[in-house]
Amino acid sequence: MKKPFSRRSSRLIALVAVPLVAVTSISVASATSWRSSTHSAAQTATHVISDPSTLRVRQQAGGGVFYDAKTRKVFVPRGADYIRVAQNALHSTFVNYNGREASAAMAKMHAEGYNVIRVYLPYYAIASPSSRTLNPTVIANVANFLRRAQAAQVKVLLTSDGLPSSPAWSPTPLAQSVDPNSNVFNPSELSLAEIQIQDLFTGLAKDRAPLGALFGYELQNEQDFAYSLMPFEVPATKTVTVSALTTAGVGAPSTFTINPDGTTTLLKAASSGKVPAVGHVTPTYRADEAYVGWTKPATTAKVTGYRVTVSFSSAYTAMHTGSQVCAEPRRNLVKTVRTTHIFLTGLGMPYLCSIKTTDGRTYSLAAKNHRTQNAATVTQMESQNLLYWQNSLANFTHRLVPHLLLCLGTFPPMGATLGVTSLPQVDLSKASKVDFVDMHFYPSYGGSVKGHPTLQQNFAAQVRDLSMKPSQITKPVVMAEFGVWKPSPGAPGKWVVPNAAAAAKELQQWQTISCSVLGLHVDGWMVWTWDTSLKEKTPGSWAMTDGGGAIARALSPKFRPNACRA
Repeated sequence: MKKPFSRRSSRLIALVAVPLVAVTSISVASATSWRSSTHSAAQTATHVISDPSTLRVRQQAGGGVFYDAKTRKVFVPRGADYIRVAQNALHSTFVNYNGREASAAMAKMHAEGYNVIRVYLPYYAIASPSSRTLNPTVIANVANFLRRAQAAQVKVLLTSDGLPSSPAWSPTPLAQSVDPNSNVFNPSELSLAEIQIQDLFTGLAKDRAPLGALFGYELQNEQDFAYSLMPFEVPATKTVTVSALTTAGVGAPSTFTINPDGTTTLLKAASSGKVPAVGHVTPTYRADEAYVGWTKPATTAKVTGYRVTVSFSSAYTAMHTGSQVCAEPRRNLVKTVRTTHIFLTGLGMPYLCSIKTTDGRTYSLAAKNHRTQNAATVTQMESQNLLYWQNSLANFTHRLVPHLLLCLGTFPPMGATLGVTSLPQVDLSKASKVDFVDMHFYPSYGGSVKGHPTLQQNFAAQVRDLSMKPSQITKPVVMAEFGVWKPSPGAPGKWVVPNAAAAAKELQQWQTISCSVLGLHVDGWMVWTWDTSLKEKTPGSWAMTDGGGAIARALSPKFRPNACRA
């Protein structure tokens, strides 16, 4: 789970140094001896790292299964996400690392019959701050965690959240694209991802980490595209002026700018006149997908609506001079709305004529309203490059660690937030070389607010939204994230579950339903999260340990050996 743009935008701001802590006695001498090669990763991925894992996948229509090649027994992954939060950083498990705490959590999981735990690599701390190398302390902490997981008889799904945010890991810019889209479209980012994978597993091997403790490696958590950013559209600064329309006349204006990075700057908030200016104006997302909201002015006059004027400026910055713009934005837009918000969507934003992407092709985007007229080209560009990117990483990693299971995390299109989309049909296709797919099906993605009042209807709607027949899905599908909201500041009210007992009941039903939905059979489950508290993260989800472990017991393999039966 992540907020849109939260990882990528961090590269645009100065990073605060984060202290790395290991709460156990860990020797990092071996970890400090390795460094990234100066050669291209593709040329140096010839060294094969021993991987004693015996887990394999068996493909079948509707979703494959996992099995142990040694015992020939089916392996059904069931567990939780293990998330630590520190200094406003979501995935600090290996930053402020506490090995004893991790062991205690895995021991409790094992006692309930769980066999998998999912953890994240900290993109903001995994790299050395001044060189293109990985941080040996983080690698040592990951190695220690794998040893503890092996002792607890729990497999680990190790998840990447993207390239390190260290300046030394900055890719060669692609003039036509920015993050998160350049993750797939920029060949420089693909090369860096290969270097990161090579250095990660080389470092773990030199630290004598038991790679057999891995269930798999997730190439990316929730891979997505942002339509409000290049190459789909060129971010522009917007000046927004809002005035209240009242029975006493037009209110004093409030003027703000919405900057390309999503921030706002107050220019003027007038206070003269019969009706004062509206209250604070804030955007939710950036560029042309911005949702702008404000508060009512304090006035005795009846407010009948709001006049909103949007002006564009600085449409094209020097950062992207290597590209040709095929459309300029409208200079001004004036709208009258009744509610205290407006969506600034599709307002004649500029876009690029063409872009040459990672797959070596050049895609033409030269058409007015290209998001609709060039829909086929845009979809082809996304799908071809997403497939090329994941297959390149899969081939590279399998040359390095031959039997390591690889997956890619994503969400159903119904789960996309404003301005963001996913293409799970690419990951699920037979052309993809990842071994299995991590689909984040959440009840809130298709809830009653979208016209699907029951959990069964909700899940079916999300499966239909995959835009492919379940019979075409042959690789295993796991839900390495699913959960429900708990009452907390910022949680979406319509989807909040009041207590741990109710959350346990809903998640048990959701798990059972997932076993067979329109011919799709999910074959693995990890709850978000095991024990993350509201003190660490808010808004938050119900943790498995909340309510005396209500969710942990309700989903426990010890008491429910068959996850598909209530």
